[in-house]
Amino acid sequence: GLDWQNRDGYLASLKSRYRYDLRREVLPWADAFEVTAGPPADMDQAYALYQRVHARGRRMNVFALPRNVFAAMANSPRFDVLTFTLPGADAPSAVMLSHRGGEQYTALLVGFDEDLVATHAVYKVALFRTVERARELGAERVNMAYTAELVKKKIGARPQKTAAFVMLDDLFGAGVLQNL
Repeated sequence: GLDWQNRDGYLASLKSRYRYDLRREVLPWADAFEVTAGPPADMDQAYALYQRVHARGRRMNVFALPRNVFAAMANSPRFDVLTFTLPGADAPSAVMLSHRGGEQYTALLVGFDEDLVATHAVYKVALFRTVERARELGAERVNMAYTAELVKKKIGARPQKTAAFVMLDDLFGAGVLQNL
């Protein structure tokens, strides 16, 4: 829920275990990044961050968005883009693309510098600041998408069962995959 007014209210809305984790793992770095909203100043660097995270993702097998689609999303008024940069850094540390849809704010794509995960909790900070941004924009609900359930639970997400259905019009490929 986004019915809190400030960070203290946000923290109070979490279970005590997750509140402890957030204070220990995320809050020390939450304000270490300069966060800018709007299309990234350097689209190539933002897209490169996204590509690196996509390339490591093994939990969900989806195709990488082409650069022109990524750029179109980043420049669309229907999407909110947050860019995270450490002060004095030449390049962004993370980028989060989220869809704004009335009452719902959906975090869709993330890219981040893997070297900063251990030292600056960049992924957790990006998720945390995305929730704050959704509240700032007046959303009533945040959809955090798929994967990384534990990390997202620590920032207040509640997992929901999801089902997907596929209709194949060519069974040859499915047969080949089944026999691998």
